[in-house]
Amino acid sequence: MGDLLGSFPRKCASDNKAHPRVDVWGQSTIPVSFWGIRKTPTSFNVTRALLFHSKLSLQVWIYALNYATLLINIMPTPLLNKETPRDKLYHTAFDITKLRVFGCLCYTNTLQSHRKKLDPRATAGVFLGLHPTTKGFITYSLTTHDIQISRNVFFCEDEFPDMTYNTSSISTLPLPLHSNHILHDHDQSPPPVSQNSSSLTNEEHLDSTTIPTRRSTRTRTIPGYLKDFQIASYTIITTKYPIEHVLSFNNLSPTYRHFISSIDSSHDHTHYKEVVHHAHWRDAMQVELTALEQNNTWTLTTLPPHKQGIGCKWVYKTKHKADGTIDRYKARLVAKGYTQLEGIDYFDTFSPVVKLTTVRLILSLVVVHNWHLRQLDVNNAFLHGDLNEEVYMHPPPGITLSAPNQVCLLHKSLYGLKQASRQWYDMLSSFLLSHNFIQTSGDHSLFTYHDDTTLTILLIYVDDIILTGNNMHTIDNITSLLHAHFKVKNMGNLSYFLGFEVARTSAGIHLSQRKYAMDLLTETGMLAAAPVSTPMNFSAKPILCFPNSRSPPSCLPHSSIHQKYPWSRHISKATSNVTLKDYSDSDWAGCTDSRKSTTGYIVYLGDSPTHGSPKSNPLFLEALMKPIQWLTQLMHELHLPFFQPATIFCDNQSAIKIATNQVFHERIKHIEIDCHLFREKVQQGLVKLVPVNSSLQLADLLTKTLPPSSFQHINSKLGNLNIYAKLEGGCQNSKS
Repeated sequence: MGDLLGSFPRKCASDNKAHPRVDVWGQSTIPVSFWGIRKTPTSFNVTRALLFHSKLSLQVWIYALNYATLLINIMPTPLLNKETPRDKLYHTAFDITKLRVFGCLCYTNTLQSHRKKLDPRATAGVFLGLHPTTKGFITYSLTTHDIQISRNVFFCEDEFPDMTYNTSSISTLPLPLHSNHILHDHDQSPPPVSQNSSSLTNEEHLDSTTIPTRRSTRTRTIPGYLKDFQIASYTIITTKYPIEHVLSFNNLSPTYRHFISSIDSSHDHTHYKEVVHHAHWRDAMQVELTALEQNNTWTLTTLPPHKQGIGCKWVYKTKHKADGTIDRYKARLVAKGYTQLEGIDYFDTFSPVVKLTTVRLILSLVVVHNWHLRQLDVNNAFLHGDLNEEVYMHPPPGITLSAPNQVCLLHKSLYGLKQASRQWYDMLSSFLLSHNFIQTSGDHSLFTYHDDTTLTILLIYVDDIILTGNNMHTIDNITSLLHAHFKVKNMGNLSYFLGFEVARTSAGIHLSQRKYAMDLLTETGMLAAAPVSTPMNFSAKPILCFPNSRSPPSCLPHSSIHQKYPWSRHISKATSNVTLKDYSDSDWAGCTDSRKSTTGYIVYLGDSPTHGSPKSNPLFLEALMKPIQWLTQLMHELHLPFFQPATIFCDNQSAIKIATNQVFHERIKHIEIDCHLFREKVQQGLVKLVPVNSSLQLADLLTKTLPPSSFQHINSKLGNLNIYAKLEGGCQNSKS
């Protein structure tokens, strides 16, 4: 093929014949039959694809055909050894940056000499291709309905004007290169077309004026199933909620765009063979191996005949800075714990972690008493735990062995082992108890340190530690003590913990689950779901689907998250002494399918909600006693004063009379034990029942589907704020 293209011009010169020229479109000016009809089906296949994708009228088919021919001629072909026909003929590379999406929306700049002060600076149009002889883009103006050629064009390549059913706006368009309606963005006329670039054949002229097919004018409606999704702007939108106002890439700051671009430009490897040839990953693995050896994690030995070794693998992670640039490359060796045998390689695996209810309680106390709040992170936490079992692991890739068939006898709880978390907790708790910390019985991951005038509280969730107290000097000493033994990292003020974004101001502490909500919507494919004014339909019944720590706000039993705005919980400062207030409600046999009952309660510490839950339990007073007893016990262990009895607001007069009076009849014989238990707590002064109007019952949000007005009112009482609100004024407590 190369010899043919090279000898053909020389053959024409020897015969004194004119060499047929091919313009930038790749079209010859000699009769089409010279090239044959082999490429005709391919060209028209691409032409049809361009027309269907752009939704343009068939009257612009000649422009689509020219653009399709250009695309075919600049694509590599195996017949030319992966070279393009155009490059093979002209020996110059085509600038593909000129290519645009055919039929996309574009805006052509209007010359200053052609506009007045208040005239538009650009006109909307449709991209139809590249001009073969002039450096410019061919566009069809949606305003003047003519063909324009301009260099100054702004393209919106993801938007396509739907002109399929509006053929009346497109008259018979002129053919390319031979129209008197072509406008240039300069006053000079375009360079004359050479004689070799002759006009198109008469057959092509006749084809370009083909009468368009008649289209139906019937009104088209949107299918019903599409109403549950956000669709393009040119269709009818039944709900005024543009999701792009929250999720659009255009709303991001330039710094954050750079951060995302930097993250997308790098990816984490998953296999050792992929990174062994990269120096930075080899250095990261060497750092990890050095730390393991210094910590005496294993000893190289031979595998006993009666033992079976477990595998291991490298996990690679690229750490980024705030601006998106790469901070460091981290490699971690992880054991394949799923190959461990129970009863041989491990026995107990349970490891307590702090309850999120405890976290909210401590944060409320931080606000009430204005305590200091710090966050710590333990480096390689699991490596500090000692193994009690005899576990053998195959050596990791990259380690140097002194003898063949050696294995690693583990001494420390390597990441990935089933008992690793338990061994780390045992090590940390033993260390804290040996330094005069007290472990609370209400939450075994809550440790307190009491002095004459100081109180320091330490919360543990695996390797994340929250440290708070009334004396900053004591907090610094404890931090230094932990760092000397475990090498902890001081993260400063608490900002992110277990999916909660924490922000502290002079008014209190704000907790936001925005990231968790967005991750949940992404995982369930509900990012583009239509918004609603309430989390559930007013005519529907709630279901229990979210765990206590995750459902917004805090513990709501709704089947979907309020998707219009992520919410933030505000823990406000107490205006009086610390008191326990509880709102409880029950929906008897409220589920129409199973006839199960639902109980809901909300516990306040001062003015901040700390605990709440929906339960499938009709005995709401008995269910409420458990968290009250637990919170009371925890407050006593913290040696913090608070008012007793706890106030329970109930809107059921019968329940109040049964709980506070010695009343018994056959209708309540099935709740005799629970009733006596609650009466006993009332007589002991632990709780006090107070009637409340049903319109002021905050626990209704946990047991019933409410109308939008009631939902918004109660939601605001729970301390939930819209983090995307542009203006937020002050608020006053209602006298009611």
